[in-house]
Amino acid sequence: QLRPRKQVKTWIDEPVHEQSYLHALRNCVIPFMKATNSKILMIDCVNLNHTLKIRDLLFNNRIELHGSAGYHHQVYGGYPPYSHDCSILDSSMFATFQSDISNEIAINTDLVDSDHILIYMSEIIPQIWKSDKYKNIAKSHIAGYPKRLQTIIDNDGDIITKYN
Repeated sequence: QLRPRKQVKTWIDEPVHEQSYLHALRNCVIPFMKATNSKILMIDCVNLNHTLKIRDLLFNNRIELHGSAGYHHQVYGGYPPYSHDCSILDSSMFATFQSDISNEIAINTDLVDSDHILIYMSEIIPQIWKSDKYKNIAKSHIAGYPKRLQTIIDNDGDIITKYN
C-alpha cells in the first residue's frame, strides 16, 4: 500500500539530455567511482546509456554497466533476455532501493537544493546498499535465479510476473 510522503524536487525529475547526462557522469559519477575504487555502475534502464558517447566515456574510464543496464529492456516488448526478469538485482532490488533512497531524502528537512540532495545521496547510498536488508535480498534472489530462468524457458520466453 502506498503512503503519502513529502515530494522533493531533484535533478532526476527533469528531462535529461545527453549533454547534461554526460556532464553528470564526468563531474559526479566517475569521480565518485574512482574515489571509491568502484568498477561496476548499476543504473536504471535509461535510454541514454546506449549512446555511443556515453558508452565510450564509461568504457574509457573502465566502468562496466551492470547487467540489463546495457540494453533497452523494452526491446522485443520487454521479453527476456532484455527484461528485468533476467536481471537478478534489477528485478529484486532496484525498486526497493529507489524507494528507500526517496524515503531518506523525504524525511531529511535540511535538504534545500539539488546539490544538497546529491551530497546526501552520496552518503546514504553506500550505507543502504551494504545493509543486511539488501544482502539478504541478494542472497535470496541469487539462490532462486536458476528457477526464475527455468520458468522463463518453460513459458517459452514469456515475461513472468510471479514464480514459486
